[in-house]
Amino acid sequence: MFSNCPWNGGIKGLFKSGHFSWACDDCIESNRAIEAKFEDQTYCDYSPYLAYFDKEMECEKCGENFIFEKEEQQYWYEVLKFWVQSFPKNCKKCREILKQEKDLNNKLSKILKNLNKNNPGELIEISQLYFEMNKFEKGKYYATLARKAMQKKRKIKTEHMKNQKTLIFLLILFVISCIFACKKDESIPDNNPPNPNTTSYDTIYPLDYFPAFPGSYWKYVDSNNDTTLIKTDSSYQKDYYTIGSAAYISDTFFVPIYNKIPIWAYEAHTGPISNSGSYPLTMILSDSLPIGSNWIIYNWSGTQVSRKIIVKDTTITISSNPYYPTIAVEEYYSYGPPNYIWIAKRYYTKNIGLIREDSYNSIDSTINTKQIIDYFINN
Repeated sequence: MFSNCPWNGGIKGLFKSGHFSWACDDCIESNRAIEAKFEDQTYCDYSPYLAYFDKEMECEKCGENFIFEKEEQQYWYEVLKFWVQSFPKNCKKCREILKQEKDLNNKLSKILKNLNKNNPGELIEISQLYFEMNKFEKGKYYATLARKAMQKKRKIKTEHMKNQKTLIFLLILFVISCIFACKKDESIPDNNPPNPNTTSYDTIYPLDYFPAFPGSYWKYVDSNNDTTLIKTDSSYQKDYYTIGSAAYISDTFFVPIYNKIPIWAYEAHTGPISNSGSYPLTMILSDSLPIGSNWIIYNWSGTQVSRKIIVKDTTITISSNPYYPTIAVEEYYSYGPPNYIWIAKRYYTKNIGLIREDSYNSIDSTINTKQIIDYFINN
């Protein structure tokens, strides 16, 4: 059997001492073992392998037993040239998780090095990376910065449009004021002084691919010919959220209410309305991230659900009507039972919103499709 005895006397010394891993012809022929090439291995004071067998080991990360397969051993020691006394400390799944964490850290470091805090896309990407690393506080911090950057960008655009529309009106008012020379009589007291305690809140306006403007609606029909009507409230409502029993309290904003859910740009607040909440925001989609980008929306008791962008700038045809440009987002189990099964695929078209949703039933492997048949955007 294999031992860590010193390598003395060459191959003859191994045979005399019996301290080596070998296999009989039956084991080789029945594929229970793989013949090893000790001359391709890296060793010094540890005996090389003459054959590889499957080995059962315990994962340091999850504590579960796993098989260090003979084929993987051969690749480790003869191709990668790892020292023969080295072994994997973790199972394949945990090794993949650790590799993903390392890749995420490297990706995060590169983005932070050249970060532009006025770029919402970069801030959203950083927020998503922190969420994937389960660093929710930092994820929320950068999500807040991203919303403020988007709000600032949209506010500048909105103000520019308002200025163009009101320029003529302001000029008319100026002419009228000059003609009549209206002047306030300072002897008359002001009975409506400003309230110093009044607090004003910014508004988070809907974005292009989820235009949930107040007073809008969307009507759908599904595979069972049942219809669904989704509406937004008639006005913006105040909303904020908390994390960790009010350990973190977000800023308060006016936001649209879509199907009783507050919408913060491309994120949904699934907690209560009325200025409070206890759940983090979940990202619905992104129009700035590339295809393949993914983010976690749920992680609890060993089960993780994520969303990812599977297509962008595509055309979806419904009842002979083309919808373009469209972004498709897939929701799926990304970790834990059930493993890697998709839950839903949703398609969002610019200036319309959700036009189609495919829901997968893993119990009977059926798909229910819901498609848009009517809509009104109150923009």
